[in-house]
Amino acid sequence: LIDRKAENRKAGGGKKAEANNALTTIIIEELAKIGKCTITDLIKKSEVLTNYVTEDGKSLSNQKISALLKPLYSGDNPVIERTMEKKMVYFRVIE
Repeated sequence: LIDRKAENRKAGGGKKAEANNALTTIIIEELAKIGKCTITDLIKKSEVLTNYVTEDGKSLSNQKISALLKPLYSGDNPVIERTMEKKMVYFRVIE
């Protein structure tokens, strides 16, 4: 049982993981269109993210987007750049 659970965790192919991967792709596309901005600005300026509804019927929050962006800038091969200016955190897609 433990081995099977460990195998499932390594696969990472659950429904939530697939939904989060799709959402991450959308976020990257919208961030590329808008350019350097905060998460709040990203939600406000992107019509797609403003109207996005999760599986449980909720709209996107700053915390959710922040959690999805973290692996994109903290890994070995970053896709997004995170900068701080005057206590504000900005994100942009690395080209």
